Amino acid sequence: MTSDRTVNCPTCGTKLRWRGIGGHIRYCPIPTEQLFWLKVNKSGGQDACWPWLGGKRHAGYGHFRPNGYSENAHRYSFQLAYGAIPKGMHVLHSCDVPACVNPAHLKLGTHMDNMIDKRNKGRVQAKLTHDDVRAIRKLIGKTMGKDIASMFGVGPGVISDIKTGRHWSYVK
Repeated sequence: MTSDRTVNCPTCGTKLRWRGIGGHIRYCPIPTEQLFWLKVNKSGGQDACWPWLGGKRHAGYGHFRPNGYSENAHRYSFQLAYGAIPKGMHVLHSCDVPACVNPAHLKLGTHMDNMIDKRNKGRVQAKLTHDDVRAIRKLIGKTMGKDIASMFGVGPGVISDIKTGRHWSYVK
């Protein structure tokens, strides 16, 4: 048997009824969009980053749960400002601040666009240089992949990816 009790919403203070273990709590009456913006610091102005003040995921990306489903805060912000995100598209930060949800700092792009942007901005922490990749290609077929990997301090999967062109294909 569950016992009913009243709790206050931590955001707006509204009294909500809670029905013990396995029960439920009524959602806050504040509209979802308004609740979202309550968790954003816009004090820097229109052109500044607007950091997400709510929960965060790995690497500092904001996390928001509108209507019970999980969403990245920057993706939710983009949708509020510009509409639905087409399937397969990513929302990229022009400011490189994972917690930023300022729609002016967000743009659509593909996974490849994101990887190119990371590389161009020096955010890729590659162990190999272009010369290393060229040297590895010369060794492939003459030396075992695991031995090549050991020589360059990487895993055998990296050597396989170079061999198949999955990674480093742009290095000639």
